Amino acid sequence: KGIVCSGILYLPTSFVTGGWLFSGVALIFSLFLTLFCIKLLLEVRTKLGGGVSFPEIGFITYGKTGKILVDISLFSSQVGFTCAYIYFIASQVTSVLDSAFDINIPDAYKWVYAPICFAILFPMVMVRKIQTFSKFHLFGDIMIFLTVFTCMGYATASVVNNGWLDKDLPLFNSQLWPNSIGFAIYSFEGIGVILPIQDITADKENYFTIVCYTGVAITAVYMIFAEFCLFAWYNRFTDEHPLITDYLPSDSVYCWIVKLLFAFQLIISYTLVIYPANMIVESYLYREWPKSKKRQMCKNFTRALLIIFTIVAALVIYNKLESFLAIVGSLTCTPIAFILPAMFHYKACAETPKQKFVDGFIFFLSVFIMIFCTIYAVLAW
Repeated sequence: KGIVCSGILYLPTSFVTGGWLFSGVALIFSLFLTLFCIKLLLEVRTKLGGGVSFPEIGFITYGKTGKILVDISLFSSQVGFTCAYIYFIASQVTSVLDSAFDINIPDAYKWVYAPICFAILFPMVMVRKIQTFSKFHLFGDIMIFLTVFTCMGYATASVVNNGWLDKDLPLFNSQLWPNSIGFAIYSFEGIGVILPIQDITADKENYFTIVCYTGVAITAVYMIFAEFCLFAWYNRFTDEHPLITDYLPSDSVYCWIVKLLFAFQLIISYTLVIYPANMIVESYLYREWPKSKKRQMCKNFTRALLIIFTIVAALVIYNKLESFLAIVGSLTCTPIAFILPAMFHYKACAETPKQKFVDGFIFFLSVFIMIFCTIYAVLAW
């Protein structure tokens, strides 16, 4: 649940963006680079005595600048994820309203979701004890698997009844392939929780092995799910419906329930994912303030502003989901997943020329990916 969430709904469309073969290769490449950088990060943590957080690693290796880089990267990636969550929530609710109650909400009236989302999210984000929502992790896991199972089931039924709808499906999309790289990086959105999860893991010695098995298993699910749904439904795909759940039967009560439950778990996920961003903002703004009613009210105000920002951003990019997710992956996920672990490992652990070369290669490759794919996504906007 810490690694895979809302992005799985867009995954089949991402395989159209880059081509079904290239997108698969990009996803596997992103997996191996992510796992290798996790290994680097864990080695740095061990070298520094263990028990240190990501920002603390940044501070120890590069001083205040290192900590600020980590905080900026974590903040921007978490905010990017929550913007995507709001889009997914709105799209699922819109789909159910249209199918179940014949209530069509045109894109021109999408801003009606702004006050509704704020009214739902604000009281949840005000909860200080984030452990309150930890019990919903299992529910989130169940909903992800239920959604995958549902889409795969209906895709199978479509193949049985209509055959493979994959005419003219490209292996490689020469026009939009960089966006698939950005989304492949976005797909593994959980590197920020790698260190906190290690803290509560009983078998810390085999932790990285467990992470590798988990990453490979998730990637296998990604590949099977995306490729199968893509080949089953490709000729039905439209730009107006980028999420795979849009191709489920519109008259099925079961599908309505699945969409609404998935939207509900994304609301819970929003609260969990925005929490680190709030902590980062508050650590800079209110660090020296004494505990008081004024301090609490100011924290509430900044949390409200952040909610408003994510809602507005999500609705602004409502029809540009492809480019937005590519930018989130390239610009905000690349630093936290690849660049910073390589930097920290180079400073704290790299002793041999080979280690320094590998860290340097990852750093420059990641910087190139970040700049190139971000610029491409912006230009394709």
